[in-house]
Order: sequence, then structure tokens, then C-alpha cells
Amino acid sequence: MQNRLNLRLQDGEGALERLLGMVRQRGFQVSRFSATWDNADGLIEVTMEVDGAQPAMRLVSQLSELAEVRELAAWRPGRGSPSVAAAIWPR
Repeated sequence: MQNRLNLRLQDGEGALERLLGMVRQRGFQVSRFSATWDNADGLIEVTMEVDGAQPAMRLVSQLSELAEVRELAAWRPGRGSPSVAAAIWPR
């Protein structure tokens, strides 16, 4: 099942690698990925689409535990609003 994730991460050494590693380790494949850096607030804005047999809620729950994740929203493409959203700022 395909899902879209929007995240804001605190920029830091290995932040993207940890994010992508967790996605792959949980059995999801990334079909689309984009990242932009905002130097003013030190955050990376990430949008990705992932496919996997596991429920997206499981992945979202685990991604929200990463220290760098500040905001996270997930939904299925074609639906208007996020099915899951978590604002995690500040840590």
C-alpha cells in the first residue's frame, strides 16, 4: 500500500541516513523522495512516498521516535487530508 510522508527533521550528521534506514528496515520501499534544507531554522523538509505491506501507522510511530523528527504527517495519495499527523517540536 502506498503512503506519502511529510517530515521536518533537525539537520544533523546522519539524519537522512537514519530516516531512510528505518524506512527500509521496517520493510517499506521508497518510490519518491525529495528533501530541501532550510538554513534559517536548521531543518530539513522531506517528502517521500513509500510502499509496504505493513500498516503505515506502524512506520509513523517508529519514525516519530527518531530524535531528529520535529513534525510528521502521513496519508494515502488521493486523500485530501493526512490520516496521521504528529507535531513533535520541541524535544
